[in-house]
Order: sequence, then C-alpha cells, then structure tokens
Amino acid sequence: MKLTALAALTLLAPSSLWAQTIDQSLTWATGSTIVIELPRGDLQVRGSDSQQINVSGQLDDDTKAFIFEQRGDELLIEVKLPKQWSSHQDKNKQYSDLVITLPQQAGVEIEVVSTDVEINQLTQLALETVSGDIKVTDGQGQFEIDAVSGDVRLANLSGELDIEAVSGDISANNCQGEIELSTVSGDANAQQLSGKLTLESVSGDVNIDADELVSLQGRSVSGDVKIEADRLAARIELELETVSGDVTLQIDQLGDVNVSAHAGGGGSIRNDWSEHRASKSKYGGNKSLQFGNGPQQVRLNTVSGDLNLRK
Repeated sequence: MKLTALAALTLLAPSSLWAQTIDQSLTWATGSTIVIELPRGDLQVRGSDSQQINVSGQLDDDTKAFIFEQRGDELLIEVKLPKQWSSHQDKNKQYSDLVITLPQQAGVEIEVVSTDVEINQLTQLALETVSGDIKVTDGQGQFEIDAVSGDVRLANLSGELDIEAVSGDISANNCQGEIELSTVSGDANAQQLSGKLTLESVSGDVNIDADELVSLQGRSVSGDVKIEADRLAARIELELETVSGDVTLQIDQLGDVNVSAHAGGGGSIRNDWSEHRASKSKYGGNKSLQFGNGPQQVRLNTVSGDLNLRK
C-alpha cells in the first residue's frame, strides 16, 4: 500500500486477523521526528537517501493496532499489543519482525521492550530498550542509547555517542568523537577509538584500545580498567579513578607527561614510564607517585587496587 505524505494509516482489527505481512510507505515531512514503538520481536532500521519511509515485514500475532501516520511534527510507527501482553518467549506465537527504511538525515526515536534492534546509516538516534540486544553501525551524528538487560554493539560511528547499559555489555569498534560509555553490572570493551572519552562502570571491567586519546575521564567501582593507546594528544587531560579495582594504562608512544598517581594502603603503583618510584606514607601505607611537568596531564587514583603504567 503506497500512501501520500498527508495520509494517515491506523489499522484496527481483532487479534485473530493479525499474523500478516505488511509493506507500506509514506513520504517524510522534512524536519519531523520519526518515532518507532515496538513491544517485542525484531527490528531493523536502515537509513537511505530517499525521502520515503517504508515499513515491511511481519506483525505480531497479538497485534491490536498498527499505526503509521503523521501526527504534527512526528511520524509515528507503532505496533500496539493488548495490555496483558507478555515478554516471555512463546514458540507458538509469531512476534513482529519489521524492516524500516527511512531518510538517514531524519531524527529517529525508538522505544522497545523485548526487542532485538539493528540500525545502520543514521545520523540522529535516541533509543530506549528494556530487554534486547542493540547493534548500531555506519553512522555519523548524534547517538543516545539507554539499554536495560541487553548488550550494545557499536561499529563505524562518529560524532557524539552517549551509551548506557544496565546488566549488559557494551562493545565498540572504530568509533570516534565525543564518546560516553556507562555500564552497571556489565563490561565495556572498545577497539580503535579516538577522541574524547568518558567512562563509568559499576561491577564490570573496562578494556579500551585507542588510536589517539584527546581527553579521558573515567571512574570504576568494583572493576578493573585497562587502557591501551598508540599515543596521547599533545595537551590531554586524563583522569582515572577506581574503587576496588586495578588500573592499567599502556601508551606505545609516550610524550611529555605530567603524572600524579595515588593508591590506597592495600594497593600498589608500578611505573614503567620512567625511573621514578612510588613513595609510601608513614601512616596508612598509601602510595603516591609524581613526575614530569609536561602538558600531557595524567591523574590516577585507586582506593583499593593497583596502578600500572606500561609502555
């Protein structure tokens, strides 16, 4: 079914009529936000050069209504289920399996509950999920993801990335720009990063492999942090802090650094960057290390863990 830009589609029917395939289109009203709501199933969202928005695939067996229409400055794509719908897997039911192609320059907001999502070639994305895995690739712009009980995978993204995961892991490959990664009860692993990086982790490990770090702010509670980088920017400000976790900072091409490191009484400081050695306080056994006066500021602190400077 092909629809004009001004048309609106709202389909209502008893659930017994739903297990059907759809293929419908609308023309995007330039500047409007595309809002996608899908309670459960699988969702693929693809950016394109076209002004057309196309929705195709299979609707959920329990679909109460399918909405695809322009509402003011938003274009809504929604699968409605009965209030008593369940997120538990039922092998006897067909869940939604949709592919949505839309203009890549459009702002996109996605809300899903028990849905796996794959996204590529978008420029503006805000996504919230309760239970499902997320994969976002090949985009340049602004990306904000808030995930509960699901893994988040990122690849080939640049711009502003703000990623939060609770009870799920974050992995990123070949991403650059201003990047914020936050995990609770999950690990964060990234390769080929570059730019300004902010890290927060509770009860999870962080492993970062970067090309060049321009800025790094990080804090971890009950988890280890390992940062490997080819080099540091000429005037970087790097700060890492852990509570009950180790910090390893390995830089291949060490520049003109200014280092200040502190470890609690139960921790240690290992320095391979210079001949300087940590001093130990008379009371409490705290360790501290300071050397260099260059523009590359490195500040490390752990309450109960080890600090390792490697090259």
